Amino acid sequence: MSAYGMGRRDVVAVRRGAGRDRPEAACPPGGGAAAGEAGGFNAVQKLLTAQRALLLQDRTLGRARLLRANLSNRAAAPLTQLLQVTFGPETVIGEEFDLANAEQVLIYGSWADRYHGTPGPQPNDVDVLVVGSLDRADVYDAADRAQARLGMQVNPVIRTPEQWADDADSLVLQIKASPTVDVTPAGKAAS
Repeated sequence: MSAYGMGRRDVVAVRRGAGRDRPEAACPPGGGAAAGEAGGFNAVQKLLTAQRALLLQDRTLGRARLLRANLSNRAAAPLTQLLQVTFGPETVIGEEFDLANAEQVLIYGSWADRYHGTPGPQPNDVDVLVVGSLDRADVYDAADRAQARLGMQVNPVIRTPEQWADDADSLVLQIKASPTVDVTPAGKAAS
């Protein structure tokens, strides 16, 4: 439980309803809870407590009350970062792409750029490089699972260890020259 009485289930409900990794998106107070989910009323009460603590802003649209993150609150950035580390692409991609024969799994592209502080628009997808001798179907199944959990497109690219070592591949050169996030267990331990 956090200081505001929100447990993991409630945070997930807020996150799902608020448009995943888009804290500026608005949702109804119960919008993240599944229909008939136990504790839905509790989640609404906790959201309203967070709103009173100025962590959330609200507005009405017709009869609906919409809530979104209050990005001007000084706690917004650290809370967003906490949610990103706990439920975001780095964690989800690392879990779903933990495949046999995957020697390295890297997130690259706009998501990795924002993760490393490069300014730009919010990413709409996650680009993933998987290095190893893998079955293409296993990689695409992992991407589908990650996409379902994240609510954003996951684009996998497969390279053999030989292709990754070869600098003749323009995509390999681009990835090596850009910010990446290594989500393999060995890569996470090194960072």
